[in-house]
Amino acid sequence: MTEQPIASVASAITAFVGGAPAGPVGEPRLVTSMSHFNRLFGGLWRESHLGYSVRDFFRHGGRYAVIVRTDPAEDVTRSQVNALELIRERPDGMPGGDPVGLLVVPPDGAETHGWTEPSLDVLREAVITAEQIKALAVLDAPAAWAGTTSPAGGAVDVLESLRSSFAAMYFPQLVEIDPLTGESLAISASGAVAGIIARTDAQYGPWNMPAGTATTALDVDGLTVALGQGRMEMLAQLRINGIRSFPGTGPLVWGARVLGTDPEWPYVPTRRMATFLEQSISRGLRWATFEQNAPPLWTRVCTRVEEFLHSLFRMGAFPGTKPDQGFYVRCDPSTMTQEDLADGVLRLDVGFAPTRPAEFIALRIAIPVARPA
Repeated sequence: MTEQPIASVASAITAFVGGAPAGPVGEPRLVTSMSHFNRLFGGLWRESHLGYSVRDFFRHGGRYAVIVRTDPAEDVTRSQVNALELIRERPDGMPGGDPVGLLVVPPDGAETHGWTEPSLDVLREAVITAEQIKALAVLDAPAAWAGTTSPAGGAVDVLESLRSSFAAMYFPQLVEIDPLTGESLAISASGAVAGIIARTDAQYGPWNMPAGTATTALDVDGLTVALGQGRMEMLAQLRINGIRSFPGTGPLVWGARVLGTDPEWPYVPTRRMATFLEQSISRGLRWATFEQNAPPLWTRVCTRVEEFLHSLFRMGAFPGTKPDQGFYVRCDPSTMTQEDLADGVLRLDVGFAPTRPAEFIALRIAIPVARPA
């Protein structure tokens, strides 16, 4: 394999799991527009939320969606879990080659004018899947949290089993006009939020915050709950991201916290930036697989990784006025043991500063290379 500069992987390919009136069952298919989804999976369908979530994804800036249609002959929960297991078992088999970066499991399988929200078991499976494939599970808070006293009533027990830096939760639902009936319809926000994250990645990069006034107002008619400052603070304490309306702007995503409580990974862009760097560097160094694990290779690896990170620095990915305030790269005897050398494993340390100059998060990346003769 020829040595080449490291290129950025796609960071916001979004996997959707759900029911559809047509299309292959249990077979991931890449779609690039709503019309493409309509042709393959039959379009909007009142017996499943999937089509509405995919429509919101593309309306809000999404570009690439991987659809896994659930089996209509199975129980809804079982079919959703099976679809998530498929994504987990075939992380390198996703259409298009690039990794899935976002994961959405919208409500599914219910009678007209009402959908069944994913069970807690399904949400747990979504988080496990996201952790294993290093994607972000974009979750919807239960609609029942829209009570008059607290939108997060009864949330603590549910959230404790979902705590992860690879998951983010959003509240409340969106209100849109259903093209099939002309009536107002409550739509889970995860599809739209995934689209906003994808749009932010395309415009500014995955290191930017997909929230606030920098994201244009959601293209919707309203929200199921008007969040005031008190409710927003309550949601923030639970690490749930609120969607809030403001005069003159319409609804905005007003938070980018992950559900996990690890202080090293407090926000969506921090977690996703680490994944983006790991995946881009690992893929970009595949040429090293047949090289000898020795100082000449270490020098070339450092040079390629530094070139890549410096290009991101020029784009504003890291804070500081000098590159060494934003990142560092090490690949030398200090990053590898004698066992690594004997086993043909090259290890490099990459540090990046997500918010403040020279306050680094350290990543250790392993590359298989040729064993000593």
